[in-house]
Amino acid sequence: KLQFLYFIGGCCFKMQGGVLFIAGTIGRGGRQLAHVRPKSAVDAAGDCAFFAEVDFEGSQVMVTKVAADHGVFACLDEEGALWAWASQPFGPVQNTPRKIPAAAAIDVAVGGTFVALVHHDGTATAITAKGPIPIATAEPATRCDAAHNTLFILAGTALYQLQAPTFSTPTPLTHSDAPVHVSNFSCGSIHSAACTPTGDLYTWGFNQSGCLGTGNRSAKYSFEKPYKVEMFGGETERQAVSVGCTKGQPMVASSKGTGQEGPRTHVVTRDGRLYIAGTTHKGMGADHMHKTFMPKSDHLTFYMVGGKAADVSVSPPVPTGAAEDFATQPELATARMGMGGPQVFGAKGHTGYLSGASMVSSTPAHIHSAALSAKGELFTWGCGSNGRTGLAAFLRGPGGSKRTMKCYVSTPSRVESLENYRVLSYAVGRWWTLAIVDPASLPKKRRSSARQPS
Repeated sequence: KLQFLYFIGGCCFKMQGGVLFIAGTIGRGGRQLAHVRPKSAVDAAGDCAFFAEVDFEGSQVMVTKVAADHGVFACLDEEGALWAWASQPFGPVQNTPRKIPAAAAIDVAVGGTFVALVHHDGTATAITAKGPIPIATAEPATRCDAAHNTLFILAGTALYQLQAPTFSTPTPLTHSDAPVHVSNFSCGSIHSAACTPTGDLYTWGFNQSGCLGTGNRSAKYSFEKPYKVEMFGGETERQAVSVGCTKGQPMVASSKGTGQEGPRTHVVTRDGRLYIAGTTHKGMGADHMHKTFMPKSDHLTFYMVGGKAADVSVSPPVPTGAAEDFATQPELATARMGMGGPQVFGAKGHTGYLSGASMVSSTPAHIHSAALSAKGELFTWGCGSNGRTGLAAFLRGPGGSKRTMKCYVSTPSRVESLENYRVLSYAVGRWWTLAIVDPASLPKKRRSSARQPS
């Protein structure tokens, strides 16, 4: 089969496609947002509690990139064609992905009212309800990311910020009036972050719940310009290589203390460890060994997942996610928590979460999070309401009733319905998680029916 190749800076890249799966809210307000296979995966409330394949209604599609924000979904296939569904900017709600006329692309991002594309020739476009808007950058564009009305485009090592609806006058990221050379970045709903080739980390935006990692949650520590987080890069052992900021965060920003459904910043370092700054509400801080709703404190500086637990002992103990099976299946449970063995869990007062897994990326959404390991393992945690984490903890057994309170998972847990597959990449939105699965890892029967490019 043909693979879509693109060229940037004289280099040739091959984009591997996979089968697109989704978990979370499939129907909202009486509207169905997507068709999945099997149809029985969606309950009467419109929730898809386990990952199910997105149905392209007979079209043969292998997906290379996917993005989601509020009611907008978009993805690219192996030929770089754009597919989109749900609402803005393509008119009435469409619950079946349809191909949108646009030049072949290598990256896609969605905002509240637009879809952004980076094309294989290094140009970029924002597609709005009024039509496409070309975007010019000094060097060829390679990546894009968006949230609400903000769009970021990476061109060379310069990161440009643009605002809907005009997307005019791209502004390069600077620190102390000097350009910031960017290797990875994330556009969040109310804050953003970027890391450099030397492992430095910069954060900016609204500092709700201490999400900027400044050591303070006060609004006076919010920054319009990038703030350099000193614990990463330079002479430190922590070299930031990947960053994620909260997607789908409501725009009502609050400077109240802990107990808020606030934003987070996730940072993956060169050695594969995950760090989190921001709210720990509903288990989103990944620092509790038991169910938590309103913890005593947030992560005002970056916390290494797997480090010191906030609650080594709780009476009565209420384990969540993969930890629920620790008493009966310790080997399986700790493998699903990304650690080397049962002896690691709780040792020396540390959770041990993800300590045996090498992480490559992590992205938080409004009340849940996802992370991907180098082996293609997908982990999720936080609030699993509407099935958005895809974890079995949301239900009392397959097809069982929903556990409203037990869905707060403090334990980063490998998604059971995908644990035998290799996940290539993923995306999160306010009510869902999407995963692109390597078709070669699917069972033969399923692989033969998986959609291959024509």
